[in-house]
Amino acid sequence: MQMVHMPRRHPVSAGFHLAGFRDVDGSQEADAYLAYLDSVGEVFREVIRFGVDSLRLRAGGAVLDVGCGHGACLPLLAQAVGSGGRVAGIDASAAMVAAAQRRVALQGLAAEVQRGDAHELPFGDGVFDAARIDRVLMFLRDPRRALAELKRVVRPGGRICVAEGDVGTHAIDADGVATTHTMLAALSDRSPHGWIGRRLRAMCVDAGLADIELNLVPILSTSYAEWNDRLGVESQAALAVSGGLVNAVAAAAWLDDLRTRDAQGRFTATALLFVVTATRP
Repeated sequence: MQMVHMPRRHPVSAGFHLAGFRDVDGSQEADAYLAYLDSVGEVFREVIRFGVDSLRLRAGGAVLDVGCGHGACLPLLAQAVGSGGRVAGIDASAAMVAAAQRRVALQGLAAEVQRGDAHELPFGDGVFDAARIDRVLMFLRDPRRALAELKRVVRPGGRICVAEGDVGTHAIDADGVATTHTMLAALSDRSPHGWIGRRLRAMCVDAGLADIELNLVPILSTSYAEWNDRLGVESQAALAVSGGLVNAVAAAAWLDDLRTRDAQGRFTATALLFVVTATRP
């Protein structure tokens, strides 16, 4: 897969932070999280299609999308299994489920969407031919349990695709090495499982999956505004200051440097996305 270049689009609210996906309904900013998913949907189109292709779906098959969000992947899954297949989506957020159900209705998809817990999937053993979970494990209480549940509901020989970012892989070209280290570490620490991307392959091994393959997708941002929209960098900097991790003068200088680089066309930030495909033995 090629590098993903993230252009700026659909800016989200100033208080947005990725960690808020742990409780979208409780954030009082559900629209901001829906807007975020809209903004990255086009960006990750090729990655999503790769993941769907890796599931090796056939007409009449049954597939599950765990943490389906507002249902962006459901049309691809429905197309793959055809009118005789089964597509199920599940999400912990009522707002996300409602948005996904609207998509299903508007597009006339043969798909079912319900609210549920990834740690306790409301499905029997081996009822799906394949399942996917995309950029969700990072926000869960117990990612390993969720992965075990994913394995449980997939039949032997069925396929699983898991994709996750890794906040610890974020890199930013900025002055002030010590401040940059502090800011990126604070961003990682605020995420429940910020390093989960690098751990995905081992987690799949531990879960007893077979035919495990890992693909790395580099992500590039050349816009400070886009980077801030996606990660809530300015709000994170404020938290770092209030928490005593960095002083206000250093934080302000760091942010000013990033804005200056952006104005000069010199802003560069990168990260990695980890995509693991496997078979349920």
